[in-house]
Amino acid sequence: MRQYSESELRQSLSDIATPQILVVGDLMLDRYSWGMVQRISPEAPIPVLQVARDDQRLGGAGNVMMNLSVMGAEVLACGVTGKDEAGEIILGLLQEQGIDTSGVEQQEQYT
Repeated sequence: MRQYSESELRQSLSDIATPQILVVGDLMLDRYSWGMVQRISPEAPIPVLQVARDDQRLGGAGNVMMNLSVMGAEVLACGVTGKDEAGEIILGLLQEQGIDTSGVEQQEQYT
């Protein structure tokens, strides 16, 4: 079995092209609300949240796309969003991550 030197291994790894990956799937927007519960609603036995902050993150296939991009892959997104606020946020989050959104179609519907 042949032994490779460190310089040979480094050269081999640098010769590997950046992977190009097409991801097809459901584009979702995960929304999280953070805050404190200080009382129970008198109308129903549910806690009332006093929201301190909201976070919005890519969910579904968008989450996979983001993870692949962070690992160094060139990602092409393919999916459907609505022409609504959530769809615009999803496109913005993908583009911020450097993901190619040319395969995303926006339709007259809700995301």
